Amino acid sequence: MTTQFVLLAYLGAFLFAVLCMYLFGQARWYWHVAAIAVALGMGLMPPVQGWQGPLFDMTVGSLFIILFTWGVGEPIYDAMKLPHFHDHHKGHA
Repeated sequence: MTTQFVLLAYLGAFLFAVLCMYLFGQARWYWHVAAIAVALGMGLMPPVQGWQGPLFDMTVGSLFIILFTWGVGEPIYDAMKLPHFHDHHKGHA
């Protein structure tokens, strides 16, 4: 796998997490904590026997980036006063 492909996959995972913050960011705090815990658990877990390889690494890495970014990024996203999807549709019946 080329370096550019891996970087594009991780960038896509990051942008997907930011999109999820915009669409579903105003979830309860415990969902963000759970996402961080699952991401760290996946990141620290040794590879499953027989599943080692670049595809496994990239899949786990992408899932880690999505979960960790969504979990940690929501307080930062809110502190920056960035809009959420639900903010745009309030008052529309």
